[in-house]
Amino acid sequence: MHKIYGNEFDTDKLIVERFPEYLSPSSISAAMTEPNTFFCQKLIFDRMPREPQNLAMGVGTAFDILVKERLILKGVPTWNPIEIIRESLEKGKFFDESYVGANLLMKMYSNSRLIGSTRWVQVEGDFHQEYTFEYNGKPYTVPLMCKLDAVVHDDEYDMDVPLDWKCSGYASLAGATPKPGYYDRWGGAGWEGPHKNYTKNMLVTELGSDWARQFTMYGMALNKKNGIADFTEFPVYVHHPVFNGKNKKPQVAVYRSIVTSDFQREVWGEIVRLWEDIGEQKFLNRLTNRYWHPWVISVLSSYANECESFFGGPRKSAQQLWIESK
Repeated sequence: MHKIYGNEFDTDKLIVERFPEYLSPSSISAAMTEPNTFFCQKLIFDRMPREPQNLAMGVGTAFDILVKERLILKGVPTWNPIEIIRESLEKGKFFDESYVGANLLMKMYSNSRLIGSTRWVQVEGDFHQEYTFEYNGKPYTVPLMCKLDAVVHDDEYDMDVPLDWKCSGYASLAGATPKPGYYDRWGGAGWEGPHKNYTKNMLVTELGSDWARQFTMYGMALNKKNGIADFTEFPVYVHHPVFNGKNKKPQVAVYRSIVTSDFQREVWGEIVRLWEDIGEQKFLNRLTNRYWHPWVISVLSSYANECESFFGGPRKSAQQLWIESK
C-alpha cells in the first residue's frame, strides 16, 4: 500500500475531503511551496495541528502588540481593540522571552522616530469576504482572508496603502541581515541612507515572492474596500526591525515598493487556479509522495485505502461541494 514508517506516501489513495472557507496569503504560499502541508492543514477533516509559536514568531507577534498599543494610545483608529490584539501572542514557553526581544526592537523603533513621521490611517485591517476580479476576460469570485498590520497614506499616489512589520534575527545565533532594497536604515546613530539596490520605482517582486504575494493581496483588498478600480497600481510599505549580525545589533530597515497592475493580475490568476484546482480535485496532482511530515504518515496511513468510510459513512468530497456551490 505504502511505506508507513518511511518518507513516501501513495498520493493516489487520497481525495480532497473539505473545501476551505477562504484562502489567505500564508495558505496560498503553503499551497505553492509546500502542497503536502497545505493539503493536511486545509483539505482533510482530521487536519494537521498548527505548529505552536516558536521564539522567532513570538518576538514578531510581541513587537506587533507593542507598536500597535503605542499607536492606539496616540489616537490612531484601530480595527480591533487592544485586548484582542494582545491575544495574538500564545501563552507558551516563549511568552516572556518574546517580550524581552520585542522590547529591544521597540526601543530602536521608537528612537528612529518612524512612529511620528509615518502618516498612519488605521491599526490593523481584517478583510474576510468574497472578492470578485476578472481573470481571462471573466469575473471570478474567491473568498479571501487578508489581515493587515496597518494602513498608511502615501502622498505621491494620494491613497491609503498597506504597511507591514517584519521582525527577524532574535532567535538566530547568527542574527539576520535586512533584505536588499531598503530605502533607508536606522542603525542607532541615525539614518544611514538607501541600500545600493534601491530605486524609487522598485517593484514589490524584488522583495521576494512571499512578501510580494502577501502585500499584493492586502492592497487589492484595501482598494476594494475604498472603492478604487480593480488592478490600480499602488505602493506598499514594510518596516523591518532586525537583530543584525552575530552581535545582534537592533536596526530598522524601511521599504517602499510598487505593485503593478500586471502583477496584481498575475497573483489573482494564481488564486483562481488554486481555488479551481481544489474544487475539481486537481490539487492532488500537486502533491508529492516524498518528504511527508511524520504526522501525515501516522494519521493518513490509517485511512488512505478507505477514504469514503473512515468517518463512519459516505461524505461529500470537495468536488461535490464545489459543484453544489455553482
